Amino acid sequence: MDQGSAAPRMSPRARITLTSRAGAPERAGAFARAALQAWGEAELADEAGKLASELVDVAARGAGARLEIRCAIDSAAVPPEFLFEVVDRSAAVDRGSAVDRGAAGAGGDRSQIARIPLTKRQNSSRVRIGAVVVDRSGLVVDVGEEAAELLGHGRADLLGRRLAELWCGALRAEPTGAGRWQGERTVRRADGGTAELFAVRSQRNRLQPKGLECADGRTPGYAPEWETVWLLVDRQNQDLLLADGAAPAPPVPSTGPDRTADRGPLRDRLGGCPDERTLLDRAAGLLQELGGAAAVHLLLPCAGDGPADLLEIGASTDPLAVVGLRTKPAALAPAGVPPARLGRVPLEAAGQSLGLVVAAGPAGAPLGPAALARLRSAADTVAAELWRLRSALAERQRQGGVALLAEAGELLGGVLDEEQVAALAAQLVVPRIADWAAVYLADPDDPARRQPSRLAVVWHSDERRVGPLRALLEASGVDAPVPGFVRSVPLEQQGVGLGTLVVGRSTPLSPGLARLTEELARRIALALAVARALRRQTHTSHVLQSSLVPQQLSPVPGIETALVYEPAMSGDDVGGDFYDVFPLSGGRWGFVLGDVCGHGPEAAAVTGLARYALRMLTREFPGLHPVPDPAAVLGRLNQVIVDEGDRGRLLSLVYGELAPRAEGGVRCSAVCAGGPPPLRLRPDGKVEEVAGPQLMLGVLSGHPYVTETFLLDPGDLLLCVTDGVTERRDGATQLDDQDGLAALLAECTGLTAAGTAQRLRRAVHAFSREPSRDDLAILALRVRQ
Repeated sequence: MDQGSAAPRMSPRARITLTSRAGAPERAGAFARAALQAWGEAELADEAGKLASELVDVAARGAGARLEIRCAIDSAAVPPEFLFEVVDRSAAVDRGSAVDRGAAGAGGDRSQIARIPLTKRQNSSRVRIGAVVVDRSGLVVDVGEEAAELLGHGRADLLGRRLAELWCGALRAEPTGAGRWQGERTVRRADGGTAELFAVRSQRNRLQPKGLECADGRTPGYAPEWETVWLLVDRQNQDLLLADGAAPAPPVPSTGPDRTADRGPLRDRLGGCPDERTLLDRAAGLLQELGGAAAVHLLLPCAGDGPADLLEIGASTDPLAVVGLRTKPAALAPAGVPPARLGRVPLEAAGQSLGLVVAAGPAGAPLGPAALARLRSAADTVAAELWRLRSALAERQRQGGVALLAEAGELLGGVLDEEQVAALAAQLVVPRIADWAAVYLADPDDPARRQPSRLAVVWHSDERRVGPLRALLEASGVDAPVPGFVRSVPLEQQGVGLGTLVVGRSTPLSPGLARLTEELARRIALALAVARALRRQTHTSHVLQSSLVPQQLSPVPGIETALVYEPAMSGDDVGGDFYDVFPLSGGRWGFVLGDVCGHGPEAAAVTGLARYALRMLTREFPGLHPVPDPAAVLGRLNQVIVDEGDRGRLLSLVYGELAPRAEGGVRCSAVCAGGPPPLRLRPDGKVEEVAGPQLMLGVLSGHPYVTETFLLDPGDLLLCVTDGVTERRDGATQLDDQDGLAALLAECTGLTAAGTAQRLRRAVHAFSREPSRDDLAILALRVRQ
C-alpha cells in the first residue's frame, strides 16, 4: 500500500460513497470487482476486490462515518496500473483526491491508495466499432483506426480506395429505413485472409456548399453532397449495432412514471446549446432520464476535423455503467450487460442516419416496449436538434467561406506584385483556416522546375514562432517535419506551376475546409499569374521604351542641353513621346522632340520608325542629294508615315538644326509639325514664339513644310515641350491657357537649361492634384555666354 504518492492523469475512473461502516469492506470489494469487469480486466477482479476490502477495513477503523471509494486505471504508468483510493469525507471541505486531482492527500482529507499492475491485460477482448466514410463515387474519404483494424488494412492504404474492392462473397442484408440497411459482409484483409463483419450502411448529407464563387466562373449556388457511412463490428458482436426495427413501436401502458409528456420541454431543454458536444452531453442525460434506462450511450461517427472514429457520449445513474466520456468504445456493455439485452435506437433526421443510441435497463434487464417507445420519441427530438445545429453550423461555415473568398478576390485583385500576393495569401489563411501558412514561389525563368521553389512568406498566428518555423521550412523545404497536420496545395494556373501553399494546424482539415483551401489557392494562383504576366510585360515595355529614346543626350559644343521625360504608362504600356539630339555634317547638330498619338505597341512602332527614319533622312549622301533642310526632311518623313496606311499614327514633331556662328551664337532652322511651338527665352526675361505650328505628320500625303530660321544669342534658351505640358488640366483649366507656359518660362530667367527643365516639371505636377495621364517631355537648349 502506497500512501500519499503522486498519481498522474487517469482514465477511466469510477467512484462510490459509503455512509455506514457496517459492511463497508464487502461493498468496497464488490465495487472494485465490478469496475475491473466493466473495464475488461476481469482476470484481476478477485485480487482487486480482496485488496479493496482490506484497505477499507483498515481505513474505516479510524475514519468518520463517510468514506468515498475511488478507482481508476492509470494508463500513463508503465505497466498500466489499477489505482484504488479511500478518502475520508467526514471533513466538510472536499479538496479532491489523487484520482481526480493527480496528487494524494490534500489538507483536511485523509487518503489511502493501493496500486495493482495490469500485467495480464487482454486487448483481444476489446469490442471494436469502426466507421468508414465513402463519397458518391465509392472512394473512401475518411476511415477511423478501429475500422482499419477491422478491415485488416492500414488507414493510408484505405484512403482513396474503393471500399467495394474489399468485399467478397454474397451480401446478406435487410433494409431498416430510407437509404439504410444492415447485414453481414465478408472482408478480404491485406494479409490474404478474410474477416466476418456486421455492417450498417446509411447516407448522410454533409451540407457542403456547392456555390463558392469560383475563379473559373462557375455559377454560385448550394446543393447537398451525399456520403455513405459504414459502421462496422465483428460479427459476434453484431447485437451492438443490430437495429430493433425501422418503425417505432406503438406505446404500451406501463406501471412506471409517464414521461411522454416531457417531450415538449425536451426541445426547450436542448435549445441554446453553443456547440454539438454540449448538445450531445446534455442529450445523453435527458435520454437516460426520459427512457428510464440505467445507462445510455450515443454513438456517432466523428464529424469535423477528426478521423472517422466513433464518438461515444454516455450518461447513467450507476457510476459503473459509463466509465468515460469521448473514448473509443472498448466495452459497450455497461456493467457487464450482455449485448443481447441492450436497446438500440437510431438517430435519424432528414432521411439520414446521424448515429445510434444504445441503452441498458436497470440491473442489466432489457428495456421494455414502453421504455423503448419513449426512448425513440426522445431520440427523434435529439436527432432533429442535432440536425438543426449542424445545418446552422454548415451555413455559418458557408457564409464564412464565401466572405473569405470575396475578401480574397478584393484584396488580391488589385495587387500586381508577386511578393505582395504571397504575403496577403498567408494572412488570409491564418488564423481562419490554419495556425500557420507558408507560400513557396517557383522561379519564372525555370518552367521545367529544375530548381526548388523559393520560400517567399511564412506566417503564424503566434508571431514568436515565425522565425523558428521559417528556419525549419528553409532547411527542409515543403516536406519539412513540422509538428501537427500539414497540407500542401499546388498553386497552378492553366497547367503552369506557380508555387505551393502550405498550411498547418493542430487538427486535420475537414473536407469543407479542405475544399475552401483549394478554392482559395485557385484565387491566389490567378493573382500570381496576373502579377507575373504584368511583370513580364512591364519588363518588355521598359526594354522597348529604352530602345526608342537615347540613354543620354549627346553633348553639343557651346550649348547646354537638358531633358525631362516622364512617360505616363501603367507599367505594361509604352509611352508615345520620344526625343533625340544627334550630330550632322558640317558641324551642325540636329534635335527632335515628338509625340505619337496614343500608347502601346502600335504607338511604339511609329515612334521607332520616326526616330530612325529621321536620322537616316538627315544624312548627306554625296552624288545622290545635297544636304536636306528641315522642311525636306519632314516632307519625306511624312510620306513614310502616310505610306504605312492603317498601321500609321498621327505624329506631332519639332525638328531643328543648330549651326554655330563664327561671330557668336547659333543659327537655328526648325519646323514645328503640330504640337506646341518652340519658345525662346531672352536673358532679359522676354519670351517669344520662334516657329509657328504646321500640319501634323501622317495626315496628308505630299504636304509641303516650311523651314523657319532664327538666331539664338549667347544666354538665349530654346524650349520645346509636348502637349503633356501645355494640356495639363486642373478641372476645365489647362496649363497653357492665357499663355501660361510662357509665363512660367519667364520666371526661369537666369537659370541653367537643367534648372529651367526641372522648374517647369515641378510646375506641371503642382498645377493639379490629379496624376498626369499623358507623357511629359521637356527639351531645353541654352547657348552658353
